[in-house]
Amino acid sequence: MPTKQVTLQSLFPGLWDATKPDNLVELVNTDYDSLDPQARDLRALAMQMVHAFERKPVHTAKAAMELLEAHHLSAPKGKWNIVALGADRERMYERVAGTNLRLVHMVTATIPDAKTLSRKAPIPDGGTYLVLRGGSPDVLSNSNELDAFKRLKQTTPIADILLWDDQADVATFWSIGAGAGQRGSAVVSFPDTDLLSQWRN
Repeated sequence: MPTKQVTLQSLFPGLWDATKPDNLVELVNTDYDSLDPQARDLRALAMQMVHAFERKPVHTAKAAMELLEAHHLSAPKGKWNIVALGADRERMYERVAGTNLRLVHMVTATIPDAKTLSRKAPIPDGGTYLVLRGGSPDVLSNSNELDAFKRLKQTTPIADILLWDDQADVATFWSIGAGAGQRGSAVVSFPDTDLLSQWRN
């Protein structure tokens, strides 16, 4: 027996116009500004449900890697993505446009100073930051970035720095905190142990 397709219009007959998105997936992916107030409210509820499933705590490098693989964390190539974590190590979200939620983070070309980071992506007492970078670990040899990071961590709690290189057929993941990486199911050693030591200390 064929499965009946359920649409928002069939769920809310007379209340949901046929010109609006047919289902929740389309609604979530529709430009927010193009939606009317009713559609925005329903989209906000859908986003809360999505984020509830996404809020897996990031206690370990392995947990972060799984979130990167599932595209619940982003490591943009050539940029730093600094994500705010609460005291329970869950990702922080802020309310925007009424009941809509947005991840508290900062994407930047260079490592920011502590004041800028705390203004753009504030954390609560006991919170910390997860630092992600897309691309190879070659960036660690940049002395300006290293100096900026050392200044930042003097006053700012950092859980870990993670590097995610997905340009090849199999992505490679490195954790500064763990001092190692992973490619597929294989553990890989860090390319430069001296650089690793400089970033860890």
